[in-house]
Amino acid sequence: MLAHTLGNPFDLQSVREFCNKNALWLIEDNCDSLGSRYNYKGVWKYTGTIGDIGTSSFYPPHHMTMGEGGAVYTDNPILYKIALSMRDWGRDCWCKSGKDNTCGKSLTVSLANCLKVTTINMYIPFRVQFKSY
Repeated sequence: MLAHTLGNPFDLQSVREFCNKNALWLIEDNCDSLGSRYNYKGVWKYTGTIGDIGTSSFYPPHHMTMGEGGAVYTDNPILYKIALSMRDWGRDCWCKSGKDNTCGKSLTVSLANCLKVTTINMYIPFRVQFKSY
């Protein structure tokens, strides 16, 4: 992850080539350079769109503020799915706004010999064990 500082893009051509050569994802921190452009292979592109992932922060000191939060953007379908999973607490399935249980996996976790628990298939990434006293 490299940051474009104060509206000045880093050498994207060289960094992109290095990442490609070494099978690395390029994550552009675009928080200080929203709207900046870079001439990449003869074509002017906005910073944050040349790497595999671009990020923007909406924290007050940055160009676009909303108090808190940010954005992650990619055109890679695999990274998009990973980003959605991370947004939803690491779940491997999620529903679009206004939809429930589209994957059919919600409420499927069984904790048969444990406490009675209601879950929505999140927060249980490991095996739960209770000690007998």
